[in-house]
Amino acid sequence: GVTAGKVRLLAAAPRLLQAEIPILEVAAGKDVEDLELVLRRGSVVAGRVLSPGGEPVTGARVEPAAQAEDDVFLPFFQGTVSDAEGRYRLEGVPDGAVRSFAAEAEGFQRAVREVEVRPGENRLDFRLDAGHEISGRVVDAAGAPIAGALVSTSEPGSPFMGAEGGWGKGVRTGADGSFRLAGVATGVHEVRAGKEGYAPGRLQAVEVAGPVQGLELRLGAAGSVHGRLTGLDLAELAGVEVSAQPLSPGALPGYANGQVDYEGRYRVGGLTAGEWRVEVQAPSGLRASGKVTVPAGGDAVLDLEFKDGFTLTGRVLRGGEPVGEAQVVAMATDSDSHGFSSTGPQGAFRIPGLAPGSYQVRVVNHRGLYHQETVEISGDRDLRIEISGQRVSGRVVDATDQSPIVRARVSLEAEAAPGTSRAASSDDQGAFTLTDVTPGVYRIVARVDGYAPASTPVEVREAGVDGVMLALQPTEGLVLEVRGTLGSPPPQVQVAFLDATGRSILQGSHSTGENGRVRLSSAPPGTWQLLVSASGYATIERPVQVPSPTVAIALPRSSTLTVEAPGLPEHAVVTVTSAGGDGGRRFRSLDWQVEDEWHVHGGKAEIAGLPPGRWRVRVATPDGGQAWQAEVATVAGSPSRVVVR
Repeated sequence: GVTAGKVRLLAAAPRLLQAEIPILEVAAGKDVEDLELVLRRGSVVAGRVLSPGGEPVTGARVEPAAQAEDDVFLPFFQGTVSDAEGRYRLEGVPDGAVRSFAAEAEGFQRAVREVEVRPGENRLDFRLDAGHEISGRVVDAAGAPIAGALVSTSEPGSPFMGAEGGWGKGVRTGADGSFRLAGVATGVHEVRAGKEGYAPGRLQAVEVAGPVQGLELRLGAAGSVHGRLTGLDLAELAGVEVSAQPLSPGALPGYANGQVDYEGRYRVGGLTAGEWRVEVQAPSGLRASGKVTVPAGGDAVLDLEFKDGFTLTGRVLRGGEPVGEAQVVAMATDSDSHGFSSTGPQGAFRIPGLAPGSYQVRVVNHRGLYHQETVEISGDRDLRIEISGQRVSGRVVDATDQSPIVRARVSLEAEAAPGTSRAASSDDQGAFTLTDVTPGVYRIVARVDGYAPASTPVEVREAGVDGVMLALQPTEGLVLEVRGTLGSPPPQVQVAFLDATGRSILQGSHSTGENGRVRLSSAPPGTWQLLVSASGYATIERPVQVPSPTVAIALPRSSTLTVEAPGLPEHAVVTVTSAGGDGGRRFRSLDWQVEDEWHVHGGKAEIAGLPPGRWRVRVATPDGGQAWQAEVATVAGSPSRVVVR
């Protein structure tokens, strides 16, 4: 199952350092045998985990907390647990770098410390601070206590799954509806509660810097949606999956699952009031969906019909050999009709229920395979997808002296499918080769520690592409120290570097180390706009020079702004600029991707991550021909609302 060409082979085992063959030539149709990778013992990090009073903490989990970009240490490394004396021992740790480790135990706050790992044994002790207690009550709409509800904390905005949330540990309320949650870390949390028969509830962005008392979570009566499914036989009904997702602005993110009986009647309960999308999928791949508005504590009816449509079948082949374990996705270009399937061992796939029309058919797999072609569907159709890949090759060099860079990671990402990529490593001459690349437009990126990444677009045609040159600039990188307004660092931050045009040239998610430290070893030299965000905090933007001394970042509490645009066009474009004294700076949010435009759906748009301040909101028609404006002030940690008309 290994793709022919140059591959990187890694081997890892507990308590040992990984070994690799950075460049291994694999010929098409030939096995590679008798390879030898020697795993040697690494360094040791050991110490004790103690309470604030110096007593040993038993059962504390100790593991790596943060890593350098492209560090392969973490994915293969297992943590450990402290013993009755609070002692722990981590073996097989690579030396020669500053590494962050975290210790956490129930009833205590998570602690992160750094150590420069040297050969042999390294001492690293942890002293855990006691967490804070938050307490309150869970009541129904009339104020009566609800016993047995599950109460938990989570990162703001994390998915809520099912009636009781589904994430993390929690406590049950007593007979009087009261609860006490101990060991809550300093920071911004979402407190949520749920119980079967009630719509879930939450308190967003609760500040915890000490004991928090008197919280009240009010759960309304649960709504539901039910209906009949038609167009399926009894055998297919047995394997049908039903789920509902909220669509209303400000709704709890997540989904709820339902059940189907043998007569095709389904029901999804535990829903809050608002608009929901119900999705139903049969084992054959047939799907049906619809939207419905659920009243508070009431039931909504939505019948769904499975239409036969047309069936796309076929096989995926590469060099005449079947391609198994690939995803085949068909997306209509002029409607919302779509479907997907996985290829079997013989490369076969089947996608039923497609409406007539033109489709983009994509084939991807976890090894970076990407193929796309246009297919017309006017009846049942059998398709043979022959992937005839081409070669993309080139060199990675140091931009200062053109010397080869060894072991740079070179990735190729399809412009039409971001996130779909394949990778190779450069050899001792800086050369790299990517094989079986299907024709299309790509962006090729080279990364290695100590250098700023370099990228260039490439268009792969039938002849392939040779001679790609990627020149990497050496960089000292940048170190951030990130803290929230409550004084403690968030455990995870998003970081992006923007150039003068606003294009993101380096972006990623990073765990914070000791004192909120984030080491960005590939930050390119120059002047950039830096975006930093974290869950529960606003996105801040500031100019930064690389290299420079450690940059301190203070993240304020965020505000979520609901823009109401009654009567304005659907899909109108919303932008936000500051109304203060900084020249009308346009707000850009960072949550996995950089956004500076939002769209009106159902007369509303929701913008999360705004810092406190005064803002000018502009709503324009998609063609920019008409525009409307309003101003609004946001307050840290509080939702805001503005009407634009």
